[in-house]
Amino acid sequence: MRFVMPLVAAISAVAGLFHAGPQQAFACTCAPLPDGPGRAREYMKTSDALVLADVIERTNGESAYPAARLRVERAYSGSVGAEIHVTSDNCNGIIVDFQRGQRWLMTLDQRDGGWQAHGCSAGLVDGVVNVRRYYDGDPWLAAMNEIAPPLPAGDPRTEPAASDDRNGAAAGAVAVTIAGLAGAALACVYVARRRARD
Repeated sequence: MRFVMPLVAAISAVAGLFHAGPQQAFACTCAPLPDGPGRAREYMKTSDALVLADVIERTNGESAYPAARLRVERAYSGSVGAEIHVTSDNCNGIIVDFQRGQRWLMTLDQRDGGWQAHGCSAGLVDGVVNVRRYYDGDPWLAAMNEIAPPLPAGDPRTEPAASDDRNGAAAGAVAVTIAGLAGAALACVYVARRRARD
């Protein structure tokens, strides 16, 4: 009987570890952010979008999962608007702690009709090394600028702007086609009237 109690305690402890283990094992893991073009290209493939954006305002106060409205400075991949709403996901206790005026380089995933950022794949771009517990976004931005050099000053092109240009070009083509058809119709009317007179 004296061996039963320690055996029950040991089995309970092992069962507790198995119960807690998978939750830890399947949680996201944080790797250092890219500091060169090769790893930066890999990051571009792991999410729905990769953007450089400025925080306009935090939209949910001091919630455990910060959310914010951001102005997209540059979309390196994905199709995003000029302004987006992003909610942070918790990754090993690391969140994207959006604060007004901050500039973030981050991967985004589409969730429930909105965008979600992950603490382990978001870098604060501010020229300061190792700010708080976040990874430094400045080396990552330098790597991205090697892959896709910065746009000229005053050129706010992002993915949606290119899309808007395509829409504008299509609208222009439609207008030219309509004008051409109208011109052809007028020419036909003119020719028909001349023949009627003759």
